[in-house]
Amino acid sequence: MPKTTVRTTKPRSEVRRGTARAGAALGLALAMALVGCTAPPVPVAPGDVPDGSRIARSVADTLLAFAAYDYGLAGTLTGQPGRIVFQERYAAVARSLARSLLAQNSATVVASASAAGPVRDRLIPLADSLTDVARAANAYANGREPSAFARVAAAVGVSWDRLRELMSVLPPDDVLVKVLARGSQIVVTAREETRSVLTVGPYLTRGEADTAAKSIGQVERVEGGPPFVLRVASFASRTAADAAGAALAGKKITGLLVVDEARWFFMRAGPIPDAELWREPVRVIESVAGTRRVSLSSDGAWLATGADDGTIAIFTGDGALRALPRLRAGVAHLVFSDDGKQLLGGGVNLQIFAVPQGTTLGTLDLTSPATAVLFAPAPASRAFVAASRGPTGVPGGGAGAVNARAPDGVVLGAPFPIVTPAAGAVIATSQAGDLYVATPTSGGVTTDIEVLRLGFERALRPVARVPGAARTLTIDRSGTAGAILTDQGVYRFAPTGPALTQNRVLGPVRDIAYGTDGILYALDARALTALDRSGAVLWTAPLTDGRRLLTAARTLVLDGPDRLLVFGPGGAVDDLGVDGPVQDVAMSLSGRRIAVVIEARRALLFELP
Repeated sequence: MPKTTVRTTKPRSEVRRGTARAGAALGLALAMALVGCTAPPVPVAPGDVPDGSRIARSVADTLLAFAAYDYGLAGTLTGQPGRIVFQERYAAVARSLARSLLAQNSATVVASASAAGPVRDRLIPLADSLTDVARAANAYANGREPSAFARVAAAVGVSWDRLRELMSVLPPDDVLVKVLARGSQIVVTAREETRSVLTVGPYLTRGEADTAAKSIGQVERVEGGPPFVLRVASFASRTAADAAGAALAGKKITGLLVVDEARWFFMRAGPIPDAELWREPVRVIESVAGTRRVSLSSDGAWLATGADDGTIAIFTGDGALRALPRLRAGVAHLVFSDDGKQLLGGGVNLQIFAVPQGTTLGTLDLTSPATAVLFAPAPASRAFVAASRGPTGVPGGGAGAVNARAPDGVVLGAPFPIVTPAAGAVIATSQAGDLYVATPTSGGVTTDIEVLRLGFERALRPVARVPGAARTLTIDRSGTAGAILTDQGVYRFAPTGPALTQNRVLGPVRDIAYGTDGILYALDARALTALDRSGAVLWTAPLTDGRRLLTAARTLVLDGPDRLLVFGPGGAVDDLGVDGPVQDVAMSLSGRRIAVVIEARRALLFELP
């Protein structure tokens, strides 16, 4: 007979480092009605566990985290779209939550050791059910067996019931009431079915297996290898499988075997736990093989990926593929225009494409592959801008260049193309569209920073000179503050101030960028540092291996190959649920949408609250 486990869950966001984000709560009156908490307050008896309420809250937090991630994993296992959690990610979270449950149980045992009363009487069975949750969670994390996940679902459901019983003898707690009310609306169902599978084999070679498959006429698939086994068909009953086997035996097919196979089906229903699973991707987009670049439009409405074979895929924000233009070489850069209507992509060759049609609007020519690309939103002359080194990158081998094109592909006149030293230029732009160009002086001992007002000026104007060779240049959106990273350190300068002025605020780091809040962020291998407009350090957050920095309304750091961190005010940090090494990452201007490429094919889309 099929086995059915119905589980009532409640999601929660506190699953990894960072501060907890409370989910949407129902009104207290509705919550009281749903859980039946309308009885008069029940005081804790003398000699009973005095901190039962604290224990109950801690348990509720962990159960809610399990509930949310169970919901996501159920979606993955059944192929449902939206708010899914990959198995590897779930395994990591489940192990962490299981440790929390076991720690809570230890605290419960200590608190109950010398107590007696109704609170203790309900804490002990709750602790037993939590142990069952932890064991089942670790079992699934270690073996990925669906039956273990079904046990997690069942044990979490029992734990919710026992937590409800504990609440009935505790003083009223509005937070717990609301948590339980929301959880009762989200249901995950696990069902096991046994199928009888008819197989034929084994065969030493694939050719023998294929020949046998042709003689049978139709099989589900060839398994193993070598030896190979034909999976002929699966049946709802062993009687039906035996009958099919007898029919094949009459055709002189040998090696017939019927085996029973357990299959699990998982279903989920109720409100989607968006607030609780905000650290997990809302959508998984399959792109072409070899995808290593990703870009988002400013509003997050469009997403583009670029592959090694030159394929550019243009998707809607919902993951619908709209166009697949192709370049002659691999894609190293992707940049949307400010309104998302055009896309610049390429490496050796840069082309402008219409969005979403994917038709070519023009080509941006350079002396060698682009080293940097950006879009300058100048009101008078919006433009894609790209920089490149000279053909060899060293003096005597030819000059570098900075070139630009209008979004519709129209060639811009003087001063483009701007000739630069062979080492090339570092470029940046303000929200007003002023283009800043940093180039090495003779010998590369210092770097000159110059500015061009697009659409108004035909020559670069000097802004500042700093020691060292430039690596990164960044301008505050307001255009009132600038910073440059060289091999000598981080220097602040005033883009609109007197020429040749600058001051050093940090030593050499890996990257720098201004956020939309005017804070300057500096990324190093071991720390992210935030500096105010005066250059004073606001806060520092430790890192393991800081590799990539992106800023907009939020700050994003790739820490190591597969850890993506979102920083909030004061350095509060949350991990995003990235399941695999990251090839590239992009963020919308609002900071709400983040796109990540993993496995050189799959794009993950995150929607932050």
